[in-house]
Amino acid sequence: MFPRTPNTASLGRPRHNWDPERTTIASTLTRAPWIVSRVRVRATMPLRGAVGLAGTAERLCGMIYVVDRLPDVRRIRLETVIAAPATDCFDLSLSVQAHTDSMAGSGELAIAGVTSGAMKLGDTVTWRARHFGITFRMTSAITEYQRPIRFIDEQQHGPFRRWWHEHTFGPVPDGKTLMVDVVEFRSPLRWLAALVDRVVLARYLTHLLRQRNAWLKVTLEAPR
Repeated sequence: MFPRTPNTASLGRPRHNWDPERTTIASTLTRAPWIVSRVRVRATMPLRGAVGLAGTAERLCGMIYVVDRLPDVRRIRLETVIAAPATDCFDLSLSVQAHTDSMAGSGELAIAGVTSGAMKLGDTVTWRARHFGITFRMTSAITEYQRPIRFIDEQQHGPFRRWWHEHTFGPVPDGKTLMVDVVEFRSPLRWLAALVDRVVLARYLTHLLRQRNAWLKVTLEAPR
């Protein structure tokens, strides 16, 4: 026999008759919206008992469930006009050596995966770099690839809770290319993330992206 669900009426909340065999996380959240808000269900399975706190794994009557808060994601968008064909801009943006050269200030180095040449769909690379006096490693993958229009690189393992970088290339007058970077990121800090992402990381990452784009622009526009 499973233990009876506690009477929540004494806590000033509506009382619900829980069915231990049919109640799921989704239905529980729908029926009891005061418990958590803006949640992302990471595991759905029969739930015997009441929902606990977000971001925790609880064992209730032998069943495990996990509920995590939906994180707020910061976004950066940059536009760069380059006097070069879109194909050249696309290819150089995927060059491991070009990325290393443009990020020389932070000592960025490819240490695993594709460590030379241009990356393609499904390729991964592990970068090692030094930021804020700390050495970081991040493995990213090319998850979308439409040459010479668009590609996306995403973190697979690394310091961010989320790192998603979309690169698009489109023609503009005079044979130039409009390169647009859209980055969505989320730091691993749970409670301080919103403040740190907005005040520190957004500015720092924007500076790095502008530095990289300036290097690409100078390189692609140089006489050949």
